[in-house]
Order: sequence, then C-alpha cells, then structure tokens
Amino acid sequence: MELNTQQSYFPYDKQKAIEAVSFFLEQVPEKKLAIITIVKLLYFSEREYLINNGEPLFGEELYSLPFGPVVSKTYDIIKSQEKLEKDVQLRKHFARVENFLILKKEFPISRLSRFELRHLKSIFEKFGHYTVAQLMDYCHDKDLTPEWKDPGNSRIPIYHGDLLRVWKVSNEDIKEIAALGDVYHEIEDFQNLSSVS
Repeated sequence: MELNTQQSYFPYDKQKAIEAVSFFLEQVPEKKLAIITIVKLLYFSEREYLINNGEPLFGEELYSLPFGPVVSKTYDIIKSQEKLEKDVQLRKHFARVENFLILKKEFPISRLSRFELRHLKSIFEKFGHYTVAQLMDYCHDKDLTPEWKDPGNSRIPIYHGDLLRVWKVSNEDIKEIAALGDVYHEIEDFQNLSSVS
C-alpha cells in the first residue's frame, strides 16, 4: 500500500466517535460545548492516539480547514441539525443550539475501553479549558500542529502517513500501521458480507 493514498488506514468507528463527543460534553457542568471545541478535542484525541499507539481511536478522515485541522466525518454529523434530527439515537441524546452541542441525555458508553477513556480524559485536561480563540491559535502554530497546511478557502486531506512522518514516526513503523489498517478493513468487509447473507 502506498503510504499517502488513504486519509485513514482504518475504518471509521462512528459509535466510538459519538461516545467521545458525549464523554467530552459530560466533562462540563452545563453539558454544552462549542461544536468547534468538540471537533478540536476529537482531532487531538485521534492524532495523539495514532502517534502513541500506532492506530487511530476513530479511524477518522482528517482535513486541514481554514480554522485548523478537523475530524471530517464526525464534524459532518454534529454540525448538521438535519443529521442530528434524522438519527433517532442522536436526536434522543444531543441537541444543536446555534454553534453549540448540548447533551440532553447521557449517551451509553459501550465501545470505548477504559484505556481509551483515560486517553480522552487526558486530552480534555490539556485542551478542555482553552477558549475557541486559543484552540485556533494552537491549531495554526506550526510547532504545535505541524501537520496542518493552510488550505486557503478549501480543504486539504491530512494523510495518516504524512501526520505520522511529521511527528517523526519511522517509515518502517508507518508501513506496519498501514498493514494493520488493511487487516481492520478486511475484518470490516467480512462482517459486512456476513450481515448481508
């Protein structure tokens, strides 16, 4: 596999991503956060987990946007009032009010492990107190977020291989991560075939 042909070597795990959204909202007394704050917390969760553990937490597609890097698939879900309202499970637990997401009812945590929850907690402890402006500054600082590239008025994919390389992960390790991702995709394909038959 070419190391830069896929944004994510791993399949997207929507359930885990939504559980993480709920987890972050649970960390604040009002259970309400700016959508952009949630997206940045998810991005840093995904990035740090990938760098430190050799696999992503959610299998997200990552992009450089004008306001910094984002987790694309989860962002598309939580920014859309229509998507939140169409999904019965999401509608029951989340509400969007202006640029904020509110946790109406606790979302059950079933996919995230204790280790992954500790990881999310450490990300929240590091970034949860940042204002939106501070998060933007952090995301545009080339020393702190070197994988972000200015996309102008568009967006640029952040490939896992590029992200890992900029954080000094060796090509050998990147190849192993990509190979592990192939195994995850094969398992997912098999499960999809099994559920159809």
